[in-house]
Amino acid sequence: MTRAGSHGEQAALEDVAVRRAALAGAGCGAGWLSEIDADLLRHLDATPRLQSRLFHARAETGGDPACLPVEAGHLLTLSPRMQREAALSVGLTYHLAAAGPVLSKDKVAALTAIFGEDALVFACGHAHLSPSAPTLPGFEDEEVRRLAEADGWAILGFWLADNGLAPIWLSEWESRRDGGSISLIRSAALAIGKAVAIAQWESRR
Repeated sequence: MTRAGSHGEQAALEDVAVRRAALAGAGCGAGWLSEIDADLLRHLDATPRLQSRLFHARAETGGDPACLPVEAGHLLTLSPRMQREAALSVGLTYHLAAAGPVLSKDKVAALTAIFGEDALVFACGHAHLSPSAPTLPGFEDEEVRRLAEADGWAILGFWLADNGLAPIWLSEWESRRDGGSISLIRSAALAIGKAVAIAQWESRR
């Protein structure tokens, strides 16, 4: 869904929230202030004037994240817990075919314990988006969870970039994909990323 033009106070507040979230995803200046004490850095990043300067410095090359489609902007503003839930949902969906064509009750219980019920429900509901893969023995172990989560972050980053978010805003997202797959099927990744972004947007109220 295309973001509507800014009309009214609520739209302005939403734009501010997206910009702040994007700035956090860009690292909030830590890359060039890394020698400063961490507590001082957090204090500086919390200063509205510095936040504004940091944002505009990045926006000159990366554009305004508030102009993204509403689903992408909403994904940026989710809490860290909800973003991780989205990453787990996406990663599990992508790799679900490797769990086998049929999930036994024991496997469902194991996957629920590792990924959480919400992520498993989403994955099963979008199983048709999971690219074909050979069945992986021991799919329901912690190593697979780590792989799925890392790939989930990568997929969310792919989808955000495909929707216009410039690389300068994706630093923190990129750092979370460590330990993931060497390559991903782009078409499947984008379809799954879109599905979770829409689901998050539609469940916002």
